[in-house]
Amino acid sequence: RTDAKQAVSFQEALERAQLFADAGADVVFIDALETEAEMRTFCSVVQGTHKMANMLEGGGKTPILKPEELEAMGFKLVAYPLSLLGVSIRAMREALVDLKRGTIPNVPEFGDLQEVCGFNAYFAEEKRYAVHASVDASAESRPRETGTEKSSKAERSVVEPDAVFEEGDPAGGYTEPGATA
Repeated sequence: RTDAKQAVSFQEALERAQLFADAGADVVFIDALETEAEMRTFCSVVQGTHKMANMLEGGGKTPILKPEELEAMGFKLVAYPLSLLGVSIRAMREALVDLKRGTIPNVPEFGDLQEVCGFNAYFAEEKRYAVHASVDASAESRPRETGTEKSSKAERSVVEPDAVFEEGDPAGGYTEPGATA
């Protein structure tokens, strides 16, 4: 990314973008291109990497174009940073108006929401890394530690991969691997 167009010149921004590409950047971006001609020049002059466009809806300097138009110019990546935020805000406002009127908004089923938000993948990953501690039945009849007694680690903690969580620990129960108390 370079902001040199506004700070110095369009030519300086092109030169910096090419230097980024020559150094191995996967994607280059020049902020605030103001015309379609500048956008085409950027894509044709800077070689050896992908170019990104930022379509700042409702306030940016760069002309807002459709993805097909940008692709035809030579852009491989495009951001429309406010589109989803804008429609989300509108939907939230409409839902709040509905609730104020006593109408429950139409929302997806909870399972669908979980899937869209990635919960099902998270739950699968949680199962993959779960550690099932065995409970010593005789431990239930013994008095609990007050923090001054010493007992074996197996009796007082559950060992997670690379971490130890202990009851009564003032640090919230987390001990860095290899740390000493």
